[in-house]
Amino acid sequence: MYPSSFPQGSRDHVSRPDEFQMSNYESVSIKTKDGVMITGYLIKPTASNHSSISADALPSHTLLYLHANAGNMGMWLTFRWDIEGVINSNNFAFRYGHSQGTPNETGMKIDAQAALDYIKSHDKLKDTKVLVYGQSIGGAVAINLVSENKDRISALIIENTFLSLAKKIDSTRHQTFTSICIPMSPNMGL
Repeated sequence: MYPSSFPQGSRDHVSRPDEFQMSNYESVSIKTKDGVMITGYLIKPTASNHSSISADALPSHTLLYLHANAGNMGMWLTFRWDIEGVINSNNFAFRYGHSQGTPNETGMKIDAQAALDYIKSHDKLKDTKVLVYGQSIGGAVAINLVSENKDRISALIIENTFLSLAKKIDSTRHQTFTSICIPMSPNMGL
């Protein structure tokens, strides 16, 4: 259900932002409350890429990007807009790519919370407004994260997500499996 090794090699090779002309970044490792080490990128704005940003200006927003199912965070770098020149961007894998552990609902919620806690404890990010962007299954994780941290998050953007895995399967006419699916977080009641 959470294919962390698909496509083949996605646990071994994770593209870096500098491969996509995003040079001002750092690799981040965070230990979650259940002891799993997750990895991500803190992509920082570059004044040369955006004329309205001065070299010494601190951004006012941080984007926490929770990617779709399968693959790894490096595969989604090509999808992203030219965000590097606009705001700080945190792009975290949730038990995919080089992160430890095996993806599951509980783990992804823990990972997202750890990423938010990292932002809110980081010297240069803690006072920024946090925008959470969730794509597909990352959207379900994002909805849960925002519902648990309403006072710490300024905005939620979701793309191509779904209310529950059971409803997603039902919508694709695979009703045989619908009854065995447990909803991915209580999103339908939010």
